[in-house]
Amino acid sequence: MLVLAIAVIATAWSGYQAARGDGHQSVLYGAVQPGPLPGRRRRFSPEYRRAFEAWLTTDPFTDPAAPAGPGHMPQYRNPQLEEAERLNAEASATFDEGTEARETADRYVRVTVLFAWCCSWWRSGSASGCAGCGSA
Repeated sequence: MLVLAIAVIATAWSGYQAARGDGHQSVLYGAVQPGPLPGRRRRFSPEYRRAFEAWLTTDPFTDPAAPAGPGHMPQYRNPQLEEAERLNAEASATFDEGTEARETADRYVRVTVLFAWCCSWWRSGSASGCAGCGSA
């Protein structure tokens, strides 16, 4: 009877741990979702304005060797692109953490099923009077 009680407690604990992993996974996956997009600006940023003015000095409308646009100029540094790269790396790490939480929850579910099977097997052996199957 003590073995059955231990198996029931272990089964309940495994279910609890699996549920915790699922909740943690949902939080982590939700953190990866993009937020609302900001409105478009009608004016150039200071970085783009410098690059635009430098681009105009290359005579882009008549010189085919001129850069394709201000964004291709060495003077242009896009801080939003740099922020996007940083946020993308952070999102990838968070997603990986969520995947790890899901895998932990899956392991707990497998253990729960194993404990339930053991309890069922032990109980059925006990009820049938099988020698060595948990009968006392």
